[in-house]
Amino acid sequence: MTPSSKWSLEARLRRRLLGVILGVGTLTAAIVTFHYGSDVTDLRQRQVLEMAEKLAGEFQGAIQPGVPFDPGAAHKDSIYEKYPEAYGWALSGPDGQALAQSAFDWSGIERRSVAGIDEWTLQAGDDIWLAGKEFDCGGPMACRVETIVASDPAYRFYRMIFAEVAVHVLIPLVPFAVLSIWAVTGFVRQTLRPLREIAEQARSVSEFRDIRPLIVENPPDEVVDLVRALNGSLDRLAAAMERERAFILDASHTLRTPLAALKARLQQDGGHADLAKLRQDTDALIRLSMQLLAHANADRLSVLPGQSIDVSDLIMDIVVRMEPLARQAGVDLGCEGCDTPVRAVADPDALSIAVINLIENAIQHSAEGAPITVALQQGPLSISVIDQGAGIPEGKLAEVTKRFARGSDGRSQGAGLGLSIVEQIMRAHGGRLELRRNAGAGLTATLHFTAAA
Repeated sequence: MTPSSKWSLEARLRRRLLGVILGVGTLTAAIVTFHYGSDVTDLRQRQVLEMAEKLAGEFQGAIQPGVPFDPGAAHKDSIYEKYPEAYGWALSGPDGQALAQSAFDWSGIERRSVAGIDEWTLQAGDDIWLAGKEFDCGGPMACRVETIVASDPAYRFYRMIFAEVAVHVLIPLVPFAVLSIWAVTGFVRQTLRPLREIAEQARSVSEFRDIRPLIVENPPDEVVDLVRALNGSLDRLAAAMERERAFILDASHTLRTPLAALKARLQQDGGHADLAKLRQDTDALIRLSMQLLAHANADRLSVLPGQSIDVSDLIMDIVVRMEPLARQAGVDLGCEGCDTPVRAVADPDALSIAVINLIENAIQHSAEGAPITVALQQGPLSISVIDQGAGIPEGKLAEVTKRFARGSDGRSQGAGLGLSIVEQIMRAHGGRLELRRNAGAGLTATLHFTAAA
């Protein structure tokens, strides 16, 4: 799988929020444009009337009483000369006589004035609009200018629409957009501040002693869930590291004693060392190391949901392998209920270690000639190892499953990890270990499973 490119949550939120604002602005502009563009009649009237009002202002300043009028003295829009067939104007004096006009062909255009109204507009034909504007020209009566728009090659109509959109939408949106960018940037940064605080606190963890709960002031609910999950993980990590630390310390202490004894024996005996005793001590160290390794592996065991095995075959194989050791110790090892297949979700290697540990404990604590029975039961599944040894006092049953705990008879040569390993393996399987004193003599150690496959 190709790794995805890096991305910033803050930048993505900012882009999306600004995109929403831009979308709303664009939609507003489109609505305003549609509104103004749909009212064509009003815009056409405004267009031609604005042209008349502008010319009236220019002519008013150019007409002087008693002075011959010069049309060239008034500043006029260049479109009248550039597009004479599309735009035109005509100027009338106080008595209605024509003073001047553009090159537009007024023939065929019905020009009507409206008495008592100083400005007016009317439609003279398809897409032909007229406008008139009266203005003071220094006499008792007003002068009048008329403008006409027959077509729109200069696109003044569309520029008017754009101007309306610019005035009513774009210009108001500029400060709004600037404010929005500032507000969105600050809002996103402030919203993500708890995440930055969490990151800073997490980066400060470099050693075991640095592990402490994450603290965020007044976080949002989503960050509260994240902080709780991280704090839970940190607590579990701290507990696991503390267990590892304690285990290493206990293991080093446990190994130190037999190694020191072996070294002392070699120094004392020199070249006359008892090889049988040395082999016995070496075997004890090997067994101790294997127990320590099994304990570490059991603490990390994870049973997969689809890991189904036949428990009866597994138990029979273990009994066959352990039978020579039992015969050497003078005990009788047997199995009950192993002739019927029993399937269960379990890790075969880990379950083998658990059962072997229970059988080894039973062999070590059983008297010569005593029977040891491995009993397999269904509904729900359980595996019991029953011995006739000295057993464990009732008050000690809860203590022997702790690490480096040994039975009270002092016959164990291990590290006191066997039952602790078994309990961890069962915990990984969702089950439990039960120790129960027998009515007569000995102990029954049972592995209880919650469900069988």
